[in-house]
Amino acid sequence: KEPPQESVIMPLTDEQQMEVDMISAMYGDTFELKEDKELPMYIVGIVTTPNEPPELLVEVTYPPNYPDESPPKVKGEQLSSDRRLRIDKLIDKIKTVCEENAGTLYITMCIQRVQEWLIQQDEEAAAAAKPKEEEKDSIDPTI
Repeated sequence: KEPPQESVIMPLTDEQQMEVDMISAMYGDTFELKEDKELPMYIVGIVTTPNEPPELLVEVTYPPNYPDESPPKVKGEQLSSDRRLRIDKLIDKIKTVCEENAGTLYITMCIQRVQEWLIQQDEEAAAAAKPKEEEKDSIDPTI
């Protein structure tokens, strides 16, 4: 019998490490580097307002030849059950950023776009709820 092969953990390239350091500095407590994976991977929790728990997790896995040839694998996971997010639309936005910036480091930009998108979802939800609140205020209680 052959001994089981150990998986080889691919180290970050200098460019990838620079990007990871930048994202880690930007997202601090909500950033987690997964060093036990074969390919470099990290998770970032996205918040819309400070001091709130993350609503969305973004998982990024670097392929060996990112950014020169292959885009990273990016997944999103909703954490909050307060509302339903259209993760598919978010992934489409990320893919567009990846295509437009092929050959450069762009995950920082992707994560910023995710945060902007999440804030926009909050604003749209607040705007949709506002007319309902105004209707409640305008109901004549004497009827």
